[in-house]
Amino acid sequence: MDQRRRILRDAAILIKDNRIHQVGTTLELKNLLQEASADKVIDAAGKVVLPGLIDSHAHAGHGLTKTLGEGGNRN
Repeated sequence: MDQRRRILRDAAILIKDNRIHQVGTTLELKNLLQEASADKVIDAAGKVVLPGLIDSHAHAGHGLTKTLGEGGNRN
């Protein structure tokens, strides 16, 4: 999905300085950057590409309770 919330079936993602720089159709991005000049090209045909999502919402108590359900010995 791009900024206009289009679901792109034949899409490309341009990464610059370790960040998503642009998302568009493969044709749109090939017009901007020739494949030969890219440092790395990953063929993700038939795959879904998602950015790494970080859950920055937390409460202090989560750290105290996160291992309670591990099933360890209770001696």
